[in-house]
Amino acid sequence: MARRPYTQALPTRAPRSTSNYYPPVYSNRHFTFRLDNTYSSVRPIRAGVPQGSTLPLLCSAYVNDIPRPKTGVQLALFADDTALFLRSNCLRNILPRLQRAIDELTQWLRLWRIEVNPEKPVMTYASPVFAHARPDILYDLQVVQNKFCRRAADAPWYVKNSTLHRDFELPTISKFMKDASERFFDIASNHPNPLLVEAVTYEPPPPNHFCRRPRNVLIDPPDDLTVEVEKLLELNKMVTD
Repeated sequence: MARRPYTQALPTRAPRSTSNYYPPVYSNRHFTFRLDNTYSSVRPIRAGVPQGSTLPLLCSAYVNDIPRPKTGVQLALFADDTALFLRSNCLRNILPRLQRAIDELTQWLRLWRIEVNPEKPVMTYASPVFAHARPDILYDLQVVQNKFCRRAADAPWYVKNSTLHRDFELPTISKFMKDASERFFDIASNHPNPLLVEAVTYEPPPPNHFCRRPRNVLIDPPDDLTVEVEKLLELNKMVTD
């Protein structure tokens, strides 16, 4: 990664505040490893960039020439997160165009040896918030997930969505949001910052109360599809045991 910005034709008259970031990042960097009170010998750092204020700048320079799709697919970038999205009323119109954009992006990623983490969806960041969307909106999201499952498996019409989720080991939208919210509240509740702990430590209103708070997602009953999937998973566990 250290050599890439030099191949990007970056301006030679970069602002002083910007150019001053480069020297300490690229040269004379070392590290040591500590286990309890024992330290390793000092070793040089030969690749990578440090976390902190310099990372967004270097990351932006590194991905500056990321290919923009030519098929109407939109590319969204935020720091090191990348998303491809397309809106259409026809699934058959969306899938080939998205796949073409993914193929183009994959070639560029392989060229510059950038590893992708596909298991970090946007929903992970905001599950405590998305979980409070209107039920019809969550239902629409679940319908989209079901359609992708059926398309990926080339499943005939008589195969139930719950069976596909079980076979793919894929959680439903509501199950994913609830699990992610549980992890969030568990981490926040054990955080060393007492203000953060205080902010997430409360009793949520009853399920039928007109006021809802983020912790309500932890006590909300599962939707029908999630119940079906859980029953199939439990049945499989009983058979294997």
